[in-house]
Amino acid sequence: MTLQTEYAVFGTLVAANLALGLYFSLRRSTRSADTTAEVFLGSRALRAVPVAASVAASIFSSMAMVGFAGHTYAYGFHLMWDAVTTLAVAPLAAHLFLPVFYDLRITSVFEVSCIGAAHF
Repeated sequence: MTLQTEYAVFGTLVAANLALGLYFSLRRSTRSADTTAEVFLGSRALRAVPVAASVAASIFSSMAMVGFAGHTYAYGFHLMWDAVTTLAVAPLAAHLFLPVFYDLRITSVFEVSCIGAAHF
């Protein structure tokens, strides 16, 4: 990819997430205290696409971009095999783990260990 293409993809991702955030913040009719369910899960009212875009923006942080570029320059392109395995495993996680977490109203994987310890 060329430098202009990379900037265009990154700029589009940032602009789309900014637009989604502004849309949902201005659309909210009442102002209430932000809870963890509201912040992390969009009060369980958001659809999959805005949540997925938010997760993607979180994963592609500036540190990751600098780190991946530096690692690729120093050691080669083999790090991109992570992307292949992620694409292979993502449907499994979406259909196996996420429905369970959603039904249990869990916002983090770390809460699963707390539930197990509480039942023990």
